[in-house]
Amino acid sequence: MSVGERIKEEREKLGFNQDSFAEMAGVSRRSQIMYEQDKTDASAGYFTKIAEIGADVNYILTVS
Repeated sequence: MSVGERIKEEREKLGFNQDSFAEMAGVSRRSQIMYEQDKTDASAGYFTKIAEIGADVNYILTVS
């Protein structure tokens, strides 16, 4: 499973749509889509924000 797939999985697990998750993370909806599709790498600041929302960043970044 890719980083983008895990970002999406965590977002959905927390019950957010892309718009609300992106807003809380301080990025555009387009950026959120790009992260989830593995077309763009997210910044450390993004991961810090989503950790504050409740996402398991350790899980997201531990790709097997």
